[in-house]
Amino acid sequence: MAKITINQIHLSIIIGTKHYEREEAQDIAVDLSFIYNSSKAQESDDLSNTVNYETIAQEIKEKTEKTKFFLIEKLANFILDIVMANNAIEKTTVIICKPNAIKDSKSVSIKLTRER
Repeated sequence: MAKITINQIHLSIIIGTKHYEREEAQDIAVDLSFIYNSSKAQESDDLSNTVNYETIAQEIKEKTEKTKFFLIEKLANFILDIVMANNAIEKTTVIICKPNAIKDSKSVSIKLTRER
């Protein structure tokens, strides 16, 4: 088994419940990790035998930047759906970081995990 981690996928999306949050896209950071069986890739050194993390990151960016969620919980679940659509992935964890969500704090984040 292998664990791939992608740090700081930068998204620009509409998210939040406040009026001003619904008007302009905000910068959000996503950390993502997933676990899959990498034995074929280890043997073959062939991209077709692995999970292409670049493709997953691009898909997350493309799909999420078309959304307008109120809650970071919904966004995290949406990203988990994208990742777990790849049947080779057995477990995924996503952390969403929303900078400046609360006065006098650097950020607010949520961490969700899903496994088969």
